[in-house]
Amino acid sequence: MISARDLTYSAGRRTLIQSVNLDVAPGEVLAILGPNGAGKTTLLRLLAGELAPTCGQVAINGKPLASYSSVELARCRAVLPQSESLRFGFLAHEVVALGRYPWGGGSGAFEGAIVARAMQSAGASALACRPYTQLSAGERARVQLARVLAQIWQSAEPVPRYLLLDEPTANLDLAHQHDVLGTTRNLSRNSLGVIMVLHDLNLALRYADRVLLLRSGTPDACGRPIDVLGVETIRRVFDVDVDLLSGGASTQPWIAVRPRSPRTTG
Repeated sequence: MISARDLTYSAGRRTLIQSVNLDVAPGEVLAILGPNGAGKTTLLRLLAGELAPTCGQVAINGKPLASYSSVELARCRAVLPQSESLRFGFLAHEVVALGRYPWGGGSGAFEGAIVARAMQSAGASALACRPYTQLSAGERARVQLARVLAQIWQSAEPVPRYLLLDEPTANLDLAHQHDVLGTTRNLSRNSLGVIMVLHDLNLALRYADRVLLLRSGTPDACGRPIDVLGVETIRRVFDVDVDLLSGGASTQPWIAVRPRSPRTTG
């Protein structure tokens, strides 16, 4: 389990995250939601151990993050950031193999099979032998997802694992958005805890077990998506009017934003 207790983070005089308490268990998908500037990425980086909290503590599987070596931490949690800066001429499968570095490298038949399975899960198999620098933004996103999947692919060590994703659908078309989140949802059932930052509330409704709504760095609500993402809550947090619609083949509502009235000047 990933646990945060009284988690607070300040930069200079600004408090970006304030008093977050959170538990995410293996087999669960948590979506972090909120308007721009709410602190979603900062919270994810704190949970990943990339930032040290000003106050409070994060623990993974009952052990404080500060007690992990870098290799130990890399073996039980993987992080997919918003952007990447890899500009070397690796082939796509070589980029994915970098995810196996904490386990000793990506060579050999066993390691190669893990890389291949991770690429298949991320919908990136057809990209395996293409130069990474020649891929589109969406294709690179799928390769990077495969890399982090390879990093925490199920091993002989019975340790719960965690996947932290920062806007994993940002550069993907509609079909690949659902492919990626559907794959993540399915993988979570195999002792994998998932925490992801999303902007699309409808994707959170469909794929998350719970959502955490952040507002100015402070938790506003946390619970099942259907319970949290109500009309009044969305209006309060996002300053937008919506309707919850239902019908057709869907067994859950979806959120439709009402058009804003044109603003006048003068």
